[in-house]
Amino acid sequence: MKKNLLLITTLLFTSIVSAQWTEIAEIAEKRNKPEEYYEYYENGNVKLKAFKDKNTKDGEIVLTGEYIIYYEDGTINVKGNFVNTKKDGDIYYYNENGVLTDIENFTLGDINTSKHYYQNGQLESEEYYMYDIKLRVKRYYSNGNLHYDQQSTNHPTNTIYYENGEKKAQGSFKMDGKGEFITDENERLIKIGEWKYYDENGNLTLKETYKFGKLVSSEKVEEKRDDYDDMFYWSDSSISKEDINNTLKELTSVRNLQLVSIDEIKNNSGYFGGNNSTTHSFKIKTDESTRKLFASIRYEADKVYYNGRYYYDVLYDVQIIFDDVYEVYQNGDKIEFVFYEDYGFLRRAKPQGEYWSDYVKNEFNFSITIYDDDIREETLKHFKYLVENPIMKRE
Repeated sequence: MKKNLLLITTLLFTSIVSAQWTEIAEIAEKRNKPEEYYEYYENGNVKLKAFKDKNTKDGEIVLTGEYIIYYEDGTINVKGNFVNTKKDGDIYYYNENGVLTDIENFTLGDINTSKHYYQNGQLESEEYYMYDIKLRVKRYYSNGNLHYDQQSTNHPTNTIYYENGEKKAQGSFKMDGKGEFITDENERLIKIGEWKYYDENGNLTLKETYKFGKLVSSEKVEEKRDDYDDMFYWSDSSISKEDINNTLKELTSVRNLQLVSIDEIKNNSGYFGGNNSTTHSFKIKTDESTRKLFASIRYEADKVYYNGRYYYDVLYDVQIIFDDVYEVYQNGDKIEFVFYEDYGFLRRAKPQGEYWSDYVKNEFNFSITIYDDDIREETLKHFKYLVENPIMKRE
């Protein structure tokens, strides 16, 4: 009987203590729980909705947790998070129409990244920081192509691009210790060191050297044009001069032919290989070392499976040497390239923050999807001619 009474007493005491601790914990939680905090416009509408720490002294307002800033009409202007009144995490900015314009990322008040968007949601610019120092700035055209790339670390470089994706200029501006440009008395950027300028086809046209913003030297670069006379390798000395001249005449007409469809291919192809893509450039070029004619294609694939994982928005550089192609034919909307045995195409991929390069042998055919029937037919005709009349004869 005494044992049972002792057990009941112990349980009762434990329950009372537990209840007291629970009550104490609840009181502490209520005491430490941030309370809502508001600021208002003169018309009475909410300007700021946030939470403040209740355990501050002398009426100090310390904001913590989620907060929203409103326009005067009640639409959201800014949405983010505070830690001790310091911005932390992603901060979202909207215009008065509710469209997202900027996203900034902070760690306890220190900015890490800043992204600005066009009205259509396309990324317009992005900036990267470390300890409040701007490390890199990238700006984009409305079509998504890179317009400007400024890197401030180690060897500061500024690269400007044409809207078609080709490099326009590259060099350095004078900068301060925080990654900001320094300007002269006329508020112009100060060029330093060597600057290079390119035409819209990616050819170097001009070199300039600057010292403290003053031009000290300038050199024009002669445009290099494909000369079909230099693209032949005649291993058979018995070929007559007349045969050579006739072949050159044919290739002169082919040169005009094969350039006709380049823009049409670029603007009307929705797929390269099996990838839904955005085409950045499509060119027919010659390799100076091998004197071979090849197609140089740059496109951005939406989704790529490689080495056991998926990558998104992968920039591809593909080179197809026509001398390596056995046959080219139409397959529905596609133009298929079939390579000789043990030959294929070079593929370079540049997903975000990574890079890989491989040579794809004749395991599967490369294809270009062109939706317009007339353009596809004309393009196929040109490709067939280039495959059937290779620049360098196969051994």
